[in-house]
Amino acid sequence: FQILSNPLINAQGRTVIYGAVSDDTQGGRAILAEGRGGTPGLGIVAQVGQQAPGTDDGVVFQSLGTHVASPNFQNFSINSQGQIVFYASLSGTGVDATTDHGFWVADADGNLILLAREGQVIDLDDDPITEDLWTISSLASMYYSSGNQDGRGSAFNDHGQLTTTASL
Repeated sequence: FQILSNPLINAQGRTVIYGAVSDDTQGGRAILAEGRGGTPGLGIVAQVGQQAPGTDDGVVFQSLGTHVASPNFQNFSINSQGQIVFYASLSGTGVDATTDHGFWVADADGNLILLAREGQVIDLDDDPITEDLWTISSLASMYYSSGNQDGRGSAFNDHGQLTTTASL
């Protein structure tokens, strides 16, 4: 590892950390966590240059877990279930300023799932017959990063629910 910073730990002692896994200043940046894929030690949750799950082929993570304008600002969190949420910027095929940010969650088994992305159409009506479709025009990065049991505020709770600000 070249860099390890901004560690978080949950009540079960699982750690998530931002780091660089090689000398490559871009592609080596990653979010790492203990026990990914059932193996001991740190494993990669998501890495810059990786295909972003839930997006078209050729769309990759450009930056993750940090804010581009302030790389020391942490944008990932872990809950007591071992789920990890992070904010990322994207690049690649069809990505522009209206579709270049989103949130992903890694479940306890390490599967990455897209939660929300700029440009995504969502239905705000929970009635299965009626649709109230809106497009996410912007997403705010997380304001709080926490292990959820450390006394700090958290935007990601133990039920896997995320709070953030979105413009529609």
